[in-house]
Amino acid sequence: MPVALSLESKSNIVAYGTVIHANGDGKLLHGVPLPMNCMRVSIDEVVENSARLPFPIPNECDTIGGAIGTHVAWPARWVVMKNEVNF
Repeated sequence: MPVALSLESKSNIVAYGTVIHANGDGKLLHGVPLPMNCMRVSIDEVVENSARLPFPIPNECDTIGGAIGTHVAWPARWVVMKNEVNF
């Protein structure tokens, strides 16, 4: 499902992506458990290249621009569903 990804508030959209797992509790991501209350998303389109990932990928990247095309953990409260914003 396509979504907008925001940081700190739902109006601060930094990327667009796709939800891979809506309830990721107990799932692994890059070899570590997906944090509680997070979704596994793929980053498809970047709005803010230098914005920091909420959960950096160890030894790989810590910015949204560096994570395009990969899966990341994103806090569910900052995932903006399509009906909440105009894509």
